[in-house]
Amino acid sequence: MGSFTKFMAYAIFFIILSFFLVPTRTQEEGFIYVVISSKGLEFSKDLLIEQVVSSIIPLQLPQIEKSVKIPLVGQVHVVLSNITIYNVDIASSYVETSDSDNVDASVQVYGAT
Repeated sequence: MGSFTKFMAYAIFFIILSFFLVPTRTQEEGFIYVVISSKGLEFSKDLLIEQVVSSIIPLQLPQIEKSVKIPLVGQVHVVLSNITIYNVDIASSYVETSDSDNVDASVQVYGAT
């Protein structure tokens, strides 16, 4: 490739590149429009619950102490220690969305054992 051809290739490249770098002004505001189906929300909910559970398991609970006065027995001091949760089962969960134009969704989880 001759030096003149190489020069022309670079010149054309920079001219085309300058068209993309020239700032333009428009009166329109940018926006993003996303449609998420109910099936997509359910998938996201299940994935989110799975990620939350896997991030906290195994869960080591701190030592729990409580003193209670029981009639006829007297003062009782109870200590629970070395408690670790290895498994969490979710009985049911659902996604609730609002009817407004705002983006509102909440995940409800029931019966976690």
